[in-house]
Amino acid sequence: MPEEEDDDERVSLAGLDPEDALRGLMKVVPEINAEELAEKHGVQGLALRNMLRAHPELTPGHEHGDDYRIDSDAEARIVSHPEFQGLTRR
Repeated sequence: MPEEEDDDERVSLAGLDPEDALRGLMKVVPEINAEELAEKHGVQGLALRNMLRAHPELTPGHEHGDDYRIDSDAEARIVSHPEFQGLTRR
């Protein structure tokens, strides 16, 4: 009788946040808004929103009046922008 092969392709998620692990497996990119981004990086929300209004290329597709939807690519563009370093800290 032939020996059965182990086709178990499960990945160990030990030490990972289950929600982050699931997003990674599903290729879901979480989005945050400007207030959450400001809190995450310790800057004032109004100062960040003013910067984003002045530089619409940082959040392409944003419509005036809508909440900013910032994914990891947009976050990288924003925090690497020279004006971001000069924002008022909390």
